[in-house]
Amino acid sequence: MVAPLKLHTLEAKPKRVIQIESWRVLVAQSEEVKSGLAHIYRSIVNGTPLPEGFYRAQRTSTPDELLATEGIMHLHVTGKPNSSELLYLMQFPIFVAFLELSDHSHFKNQPPGSVLLQLHARKLAQAQEEEGQRLADLKARVAAGLTPQRPKT
Repeated sequence: MVAPLKLHTLEAKPKRVIQIESWRVLVAQSEEVKSGLAHIYRSIVNGTPLPEGFYRAQRTSTPDELLATEGIMHLHVTGKPNSSELLYLMQFPIFVAFLELSDHSHFKNQPPGSVLLQLHARKLAQAQEEEGQRLADLKARVAAGLTPQRPKT
């Protein structure tokens, strides 16, 4: 199984985006939220850096227990670091898995994110297995001297 990256920012390289089967939306989908989600998606697929406002304000000075322990990152969908609408995701070497569009409630659980993880664990494991096979296939193509194919999104 492919392990999640535990980086504070999204890697600035093109990656596949998958929305796991257990995806949930628990916040109102205003135009601002829809626009922000589309911006995040395009940034990941194109490998372009995401503006600072989408990230935690103190991400380099205060620990993010959910990211450190489980590899689950959250982004402020509206691009405003104090907004309540969050995209929970996991970043892997060749893909990013969108888990849920929600709020800060998952940080109130002990340990933080435990309910989020329980809700999505089975479908996330399935996605990791599929993407792990995709990575193995890619490595085999490279080893055989074949040109890697750009991931389909």
